[in-house]
Amino acid sequence: IVIQFLTPYLMKRFGKSKVLYAGAALLAIGGAGFGFAAPVKPAMILFNIIKSIGSGMYNSMLFGIIADIITYTKKKTGVFMAGAGNAGVSAATKLGQGLGSVLLGFSMSLAGFNGALQVQPKAVSTVVNLIFFWVPVVTFTAIFFIFVFFFDLDKHLG
Repeated sequence: IVIQFLTPYLMKRFGKSKVLYAGAALLAIGGAGFGFAAPVKPAMILFNIIKSIGSGMYNSMLFGIIADIITYTKKKTGVFMAGAGNAGVSAATKLGQGLGSVLLGFSMSLAGFNGALQVQPKAVSTVVNLIFFWVPVVTFTAIFFIFVFFFDLDKHLG
């Protein structure tokens, strides 16, 4: 939460692109570090802090970028699409959350999860580890490289 309050200062000082890229990079580094550090608790705490800082930067930037995209669209087309833009983001968020829950449940079922068991099969913890740690690491790493190499945020939305 503290990072979210600092994000406007960071944007002013470094620019939108660098803050977004840094947030995605910290999310990837923190997530990967957390996954590799387990079960060493101090290292896990450190990498979780790094991941949280990245999350605060990245998530703060995303919602601001939606407003920039709506403004850019109006400037280029003359059409003000605030309702459609925000509805699209809301729908995508809900769809992503729903699909994520389905993926987790389906994967755990395939791995042999049984709520009645005291101890779950090793495959279940492997699936949970994969979905909660490694899928986000790969996703944020890909987002980072896409933004860095294919999109100049400050040029297009600045």
